[in-house]
Amino acid sequence: LVRSLRAASDTGAVETIALCLESFGVLAPRRGQMHRALHLLAASEQTRLRADIPRVPAEQRDWDQNVAVVRETLEPEVFERVWQEGAGLDQDGAIRLALGEESVKG
Repeated sequence: LVRSLRAASDTGAVETIALCLESFGVLAPRRGQMHRALHLLAASEQTRLRADIPRVPAEQRDWDQNVAVVRETLEPEVFERVWQEGAGLDQDGAIRLALGEESVKG
C-alpha cells in the first residue's frame, strides 16, 4: 500500500491516490486511530470530488460502512470537526499523513 501510494503520488495517478488514502483510512481504526482514519477518509473523499471520480455502488456501500464505523466512536461535533480538518488537507499533506510522516491529534 505504501509503495502504491508513493508511485501514484510520483505519477499523479489521482484515482489511485484516493483509493490508497481510503485504504489507509479503513485500516486506522484497527489501531484505534479514529481521528487519523477520519482525516484520511475525508481527504480521500475530497480528492475524489476534486477529480470527479465517483464510486461505483459496491464501493459506495463499503465507503458508507467504513465511515459509519468511525462515526459510531465519536461524538457528532467531534466527527464533524475532524472530518472538516481532513477535508481541508491538501493532497501532499494527506499523503504524508497516510505514510506516517505527519500525525494528528486525537
